Amino acid sequence: SARSYSSYNTRLALPENCEMDKIKAELKNGVLDITIPKRKVESKVMDINIE
Repeated sequence: SARSYSSYNTRLALPENCEMDKIKAELKNGVLDITIPKRKVESKVMDINIE
């Protein structure tokens, strides 16, 4: 039996809050699974005086 191979290229715009060094891609059973973890965003709490 003959196997067929091909290549595929694409580009994705990633958000600034993703962890670039932790991006993973896995091809399993013909399905490409890409995991792009997000950095935790620090929530800023401000006290506002009401007069």
